[in-house]
Amino acid sequence: MPTKSTMQRLRIIAAGCLALLASVGGGTAAERGVAGLPYAEGKTFTTLDAYLAHLKALAPIGVPHYEEVAPGTYERQLQRVLPGQKRPRLTRAELERELGFSR
Repeated sequence: MPTKSTMQRLRIIAAGCLALLASVGGGTAAERGVAGLPYAEGKTFTTLDAYLAHLKALAPIGVPHYEEVAPGTYERQLQRVLPGQKRPRLTRAELERELGFSR
């Protein structure tokens, strides 16, 4: 029969394992972050704003990024725009949904 101190240690280990499992899966994007985004360079982002700032920092090397052109409306900035081509515009909610961020 295990001793009282052994049982306490096992409970602590089990609680730690459960916490680790909960952190790996489940939760919102803010809790676990969004991975696998274009031009993310292997990073995980917990907010849309953090990801947009990352893209803007890479803009000088030609990475497409988003500029807020009106409150809550973003326009994708491309290195080249052909004559007659419009830059894609999305609302913040559309961007969050498209990229996997939740409110």
